[in-house]
Amino acid sequence: MRRLPLPCVCKIEFSVQSGYNGSRNNGPFYTMKRGELMAFWCFILLCDLLIPLTMILAGAVMCRCSPRRINRFFGYRTRRSMQNPDTWRFAQAYYGRLCRKMGWPAAAVTGCAQLLFLHSSPDMLGAFSAAAVLMQSVLLVLSIFFTEKALKKKFGDL
Repeated sequence: MRRLPLPCVCKIEFSVQSGYNGSRNNGPFYTMKRGELMAFWCFILLCDLLIPLTMILAGAVMCRCSPRRINRFFGYRTRRSMQNPDTWRFAQAYYGRLCRKMGWPAAAVTGCAQLLFLHSSPDMLGAFSAAAVLMQSVLLVLSIFFTEKALKKKFGDL
């Protein structure tokens, strides 16, 4: 059975004497140049900051110009938040504040932790990126949980 090489396998090689081995004759592996590695690091940083920056932006929008009437298109929409106008307004304001409070620290921690991987291999950077996105996704789910808990505490089971 013939095996095909994986197209997205990356390998970094540095020569001890010359500093960089510029050979591209590595079989199925691609050797990244230093500039490409830095561009890859910047791209991963941008991707890792998408969730926290989205949380910050969504929080600002929810606090400043949240929808006045209950709708199914825009805003924090759950069964509990859409029960009446009071729960709707409370949920929009609470979720907006919570997203901003959780988004700024998440962005700061991700950015600072990303600096630790500045000169790491693409594999290490990819593993960190996956872990960072997983943690940020957990923050998103927790923000929904905390908003529902606050709605239940303030309004009870309607």
